[in-house]
Amino acid sequence: MPLQVDVGSVRTVPARMVGLLATGATLVSTVLLILRGSAHDWTTGDTKVLVTGMGAITKCWRDGVYCNGISKFALLQQIPAYVLHLLGMHSSPLIGALVWLNAIAVVGLIAVTVVWAHRRAGLPLAVIGGLLMACGMLLTYSAQSFGEALAAAAFGGLSLSALRKDRVSRWLLVFAVLATISKETAAPFAFLLGVAAIGLSGAGFAVVRRAAIHLTIGVAVGELLDVGFNLFRFGKIYNPIYLAEARAPSSMWVSNGAGMLISPNAGIAWFWPGAAIAMVLLVLAVARPGLPGFAGRRIRWSAIAGLVVLAVMIASLADWWAPFGWYAWGPRLLMPIAAGTTVLSLALIERHPLRRTWLSRPGAIALAIVCCLALLPTIGVVFRPNTYTAQITGTWKVLPYCAPGQTNRTQQQLNNCNNNQTWGTVSMPLKASIHQASGNWRYWAVVLLAWLSVVLWIRMAYRSVRRVGSAPSGADGVVDSAGGGPDPGQDGSPSVQGDSVRHL
Repeated sequence: MPLQVDVGSVRTVPARMVGLLATGATLVSTVLLILRGSAHDWTTGDTKVLVTGMGAITKCWRDGVYCNGISKFALLQQIPAYVLHLLGMHSSPLIGALVWLNAIAVVGLIAVTVVWAHRRAGLPLAVIGGLLMACGMLLTYSAQSFGEALAAAAFGGLSLSALRKDRVSRWLLVFAVLATISKETAAPFAFLLGVAAIGLSGAGFAVVRRAAIHLTIGVAVGELLDVGFNLFRFGKIYNPIYLAEARAPSSMWVSNGAGMLISPNAGIAWFWPGAAIAMVLLVLAVARPGLPGFAGRRIRWSAIAGLVVLAVMIASLADWWAPFGWYAWGPRLLMPIAAGTTVLSLALIERHPLRRTWLSRPGAIALAIVCCLALLPTIGVVFRPNTYTAQITGTWKVLPYCAPGQTNRTQQQLNNCNNNQTWGTVSMPLKASIHQASGNWRYWAVVLLAWLSVVLWIRMAYRSVRRVGSAPSGADGVVDSAGGGPDPGQDGSPSVQGDSVRHL
């Protein structure tokens, strides 16, 4: 029998490989240009206080006494700073090292999320997951020294490890500890987010039970570490400095809470569209879980748990004197929980036929537009980090009594200051970051390269689901009722079920 060669397939494989290499090159180049070319903010006041307190840790440990010289900030920030301090880093070099640690945490979280999504349901979900995570606030804080980037990585890692279906992840306990020590009050949020992720994992009862045990142990260990550290530095099981700080008046609760969602200077919808999409998906999962019986109830209650985490966090921050993080890009203090819930949303996205929804032609175009628009100010503030305070300083000009040093302000005047910082449009960071960075050709080079990367990756994912959708044997986005991804074949390789593919 003569040898028959499918010329089309011989040509297609190299073409796909070339496309993959070109698309990967744009992504890697974008990341490197942002990390190497950005104007890192090494002068953040909170981080200066953190670094200044490193010497007190050694002194208190040596003398065996309580010492208030240690900063009020969370243990998750203190540990890497102290390790670097012991290695001989001090002052500006130490702050700079913490900025790069944030960059590693952000890039690592996005990369691990993409890998998880690819293993779970192939290239289409990996592309969607990467874009939901990267087109938003995380990118900005890869060039900042705030500790929320580490906390976001901890909560994102917790969700990813808890979503494992086949067995309990060895990282679940670790990330449960890290998420809990990201703030003294983080324990209930870490536990409930972990419960939501376990519920959405699609794992069987035995895996769920063991995962719940690992989660509980991790949160308990983290809480004991928090209590022990507070005893070490304050002689109390709680943090008296935070408890002594001001709370927002009740007249500001609605403005603060709504501001974290939709305001032009602190709304998650503007600063991190992927997180806003995740919130909407959780609401939709409560209304229509998509599966009957116990499986549907499990999805609904898991989504409710995720929404409760968000709602309680927003309510607690609305009561804080600086609900968005004071000098911050968007709702900085909401970022860790937003990262965890955005990961949760991928388990919900996986259940739907991507060919008819996310990666239909209208869906793919909409996703590309949202990502490209979100990247304009995000990359701008990476190159011009001073612009994240534009609305605060702009408020001082519009309302002079808001400026530092002004005394005898009435409560109504303070409310006016906060409302203008949240809802005012005179010096919006979203506009100021683009305006101030627009004169830098490197900014536009990175923006265009980032846009090219977004378009190429969406195109690859779109073509992938088109090929699978046109296969005669493929159903439209079929997943098993337990909520997992594609089932492996007899040889251990993944079978193709609708949109669930792992190979190009």
